[in-house]
Amino acid sequence: MGYLIEISSDNTVKIETDFEYLRKGSCTLYYQGLNKNVAQNVIKAYVADNLTSYLNEGDFDNFVFFIKNEEKGRFAIYNDHFGSKEIFYKKDKDRNCVFVTDSVFTLPKEMLNISTQNLYEFFVFQNVLPPDTVYDGISCLPGGSYLSICEDKIEIVEYWDMDSLLNGKLESYPELIKLGDEALKESLTKNCGDSVAVALSGGVDSGGLLGMCVSKLKIKPITISVGGKGPQTIDLLSARKSAKYHNVEQHELYPSFDDMKDMWGNSVGLSQPVQAAASFAYSLINKKAEQAQADTVVYGFGAEMVLGNGMKLSKIANQLRYEKYIPDPILRVLYKIIGSMVAGSENRRRFLLASNDWVSRFMIVRSAYYPWTKKYMTKESSAFMNHVRDKVAVQFSDNLSIYDALVRLYVKSWVNYMQYRDMNAIARRYKVKPVIPFDSLRLVKVFFRLPVKHRKRNNWNKQLIRDIFKPYTPEHLYDNIARSIGVPYTEIFGAHFEEVLHYVEGSTLLSSLYDFNLLKKHLKHEPEPGFFLMFLFGVAVWYDANFYPERELEFQRLFDSN
Repeated sequence: MGYLIEISSDNTVKIETDFEYLRKGSCTLYYQGLNKNVAQNVIKAYVADNLTSYLNEGDFDNFVFFIKNEEKGRFAIYNDHFGSKEIFYKKDKDRNCVFVTDSVFTLPKEMLNISTQNLYEFFVFQNVLPPDTVYDGISCLPGGSYLSICEDKIEIVEYWDMDSLLNGKLESYPELIKLGDEALKESLTKNCGDSVAVALSGGVDSGGLLGMCVSKLKIKPITISVGGKGPQTIDLLSARKSAKYHNVEQHELYPSFDDMKDMWGNSVGLSQPVQAAASFAYSLINKKAEQAQADTVVYGFGAEMVLGNGMKLSKIANQLRYEKYIPDPILRVLYKIIGSMVAGSENRRRFLLASNDWVSRFMIVRSAYYPWTKKYMTKESSAFMNHVRDKVAVQFSDNLSIYDALVRLYVKSWVNYMQYRDMNAIARRYKVKPVIPFDSLRLVKVFFRLPVKHRKRNNWNKQLIRDIFKPYTPEHLYDNIARSIGVPYTEIFGAHFEEVLHYVEGSTLLSSLYDFNLLKKHLKHEPEPGFFLMFLFGVAVWYDANFYPERELEFQRLFDSN
């Protein structure tokens, strides 16, 4: 059981939960993910009006708690720093109350109306940025924030002071290596269970975590690797070397269309859709880990984002540092001329024409498919993009260097919620716990202290990570380029491409949002047709599994011929 909270306008609070709780005076703390000592410190700090400082100073993460203050008639619910918990809230004017819950399916059904504009945000940016959700009128609490409710006033308050952390640099590179090593070891020790699997790509991140498990934790994990293009997938060649070096059992998965039939069961009960192109591969890994009786799966992503190298935007910002010396009107004219003369993608031209507007540039990078997918949208308008920009702009800090401001944007953006929040949702059907050591609060605080001069090392290629892991990895990984668990969806759909598109067209949710006549004519000729179809397919399956279960038979027929 999770929780369902109803706060009436007269401050009467009804709580249904199995959370542990503590009382101090007129205050009651309900908590999950905190040990008892930390919970006692939390309620003590709250009573002393010092909770914000305590949360900023601590290194604990992956929690949710709420506090009822009967004396002051206040209620507050806290998400952890990264927003790994889905905390939904809805003001119900008819019932004169506010609902707070971890599942929208505990709310009255008439409240669950999908927002067209927010769903477009999901397709363009691969997620919906809180406080919005895919539903009209239902909000979600962002990370690093708490929701304050008193009488009719509802307020989101950000408690995490990221700017101070990002401004507090540590110049000593050896000290950064030492602190990073200690933080990673602590995260693995604290979060790994008795039987561990490592999702092993061909890169240094997951390879380094494997080495740390073997060398520092003295355990022998199994490894699970995804070969999207079969046994000769480039990532697998590197992953095999790492597994052999550490003498661990290796499992390789070669995804097929038939594997997609688990999507229905994986979608049931999800409050919001999850980016299917990512969740498909991770679900395969979690399933294999469960079959191998592992209780923990260690994932190696997250480092690039918090190091400031995400999507190489920091590197580009460094190359364009001359922009601050040129007046913006002149810069726009220059870039317009350059854009008309130099060959390149539409996204590259859009990026240049955004001039030194880094919020817009960040959005352009994160919406790479938008220029060619928007022509298929039947209700697309600039309104939803303007709304999204407003949400992103709030997170851009003028108190930081451009490099740290970009790190802040990433940690507060769609990518963050895909890593922290959605990985828990993906794993929930399997008896395994996803562990992402690079996303532990203690390590993130270390990475935030990395000066730009150290970020630039090795052409912005995560040199700090490479040096932390150097004692634990084979030589080939030290200079290996970044890898990911990629799946070529166009090839996997293969002969089933049209059948899947037909199923998506039959969705009562999506049929009016996209021009399927155009899609059927042109989608296969686009840059990433399978990737985009997987997006559409994932949302269609999620909606049907939760709102139109009668379509399950039609879904299953897609796999009957296999």
